[in-house]
Amino acid sequence: MKKLNWKSIIGWGVAALVVVGIVGTNMYQEHLKSLTDKRRVYAALPLTGVLAVAGQDYKKAMDAALSKIKNPQIELVYVDTEFKGDKSVSAVQQATFSDDNPLILSFATLTSNVLIPYMANQHRGFVMAGETIDMPMLKDYTNYQRFSVLSNESTQLVVDYIKKKYKDKVGVIYSNDPYGSSLATYFMDEMEQNNIPAFKVSFENNSTDIRNEVLKLLLKHPDLEAIFVAGTATPAYMNIFRQLKQQDFKGEILTSLCFAQKYVFENLEDYANDVIFMTMEPHLDAPRTAKAKEFREFCLKNEMYPSFSSIEGYDMVNLINYMVSNGLDFNQDNFLKLKEFDSVAGKVNFKNLGNATYSFILAKVKDGKFIPVKEE
Repeated sequence: MKKLNWKSIIGWGVAALVVVGIVGTNMYQEHLKSLTDKRRVYAALPLTGVLAVAGQDYKKAMDAALSKIKNPQIELVYVDTEFKGDKSVSAVQQATFSDDNPLILSFATLTSNVLIPYMANQHRGFVMAGETIDMPMLKDYTNYQRFSVLSNESTQLVVDYIKKKYKDKVGVIYSNDPYGSSLATYFMDEMEQNNIPAFKVSFENNSTDIRNEVLKLLLKHPDLEAIFVAGTATPAYMNIFRQLKQQDFKGEILTSLCFAQKYVFENLEDYANDVIFMTMEPHLDAPRTAKAKEFREFCLKNEMYPSFSSIEGYDMVNLINYMVSNGLDFNQDNFLKLKEFDSVAGKVNFKNLGNATYSFILAKVKDGKFIPVKEE
């Protein structure tokens, strides 16, 4: 066996150090890459202001979802929009200033309608739009994906229920904002097409005298069979239900998704009884699907309420996790290829470019319980 001299030993030692150095450098570069590959998600929510409770519900659900999936590649950054369009832009601009490709979650119509055009004009980022947005003004943009429904879809079951049950006179009280106005327009168009006389009156979200708006409709049309309340769940919106009951309105009261929030029921208490509204399966006191039951139990364990905001926030994080884990870029084509996503409330379908359809049910408040409305 040939003896190794000191020169050979040194040579082998240097070679080993070089190899270790190369491997170490590669590992360090991979580490740096893993850090830069982290997907930072900017959640634009109303954490203060008139919709702060809904925003906090959304945040709590997103935090719980991220904690459950344990994906270190995803980082949530919360941006307070205060439920104001101009504040949404300035807050997101400040938060994403150094990010060339930000992924933004937008909570509400008001936020989405300003953020999508703004980010498109900046030529950067992608917006995941929750709740409902007014599509006509956004049809030329491709930098967003709706995760929830269009304005008309957020009240479709309610409108169908009214068309089937009533043929005489119905009314709508709506908030004078993009969301409420779009719901009211859709409602009035559907009633006209079905030859059902319909009457409307609007209210402002910052109004402190809702009684006058309610009386405008009831005094002029005392024989209304049903009233549809359209708007975002602000204090003014909640006061509509209280005033209708206090004015002893005998007809049926119906509303859309925004009613399905814990703070709404806590605020209204008995005034919420018998109101018919759109919601999702996990919100029922006795969910009828395994996944909805599981999510409701998850909510109880994490001191969450299975509201519309909680369901959407939880689902949104799980969808982002799926996209990130599978190395998919956030663009409309990839969502179209995805076709559908298994939500806790049912299937979310991405059938049309940029659009989505969610699974909803029609429910009713009965003695403080949430029960499904049976089709007659």
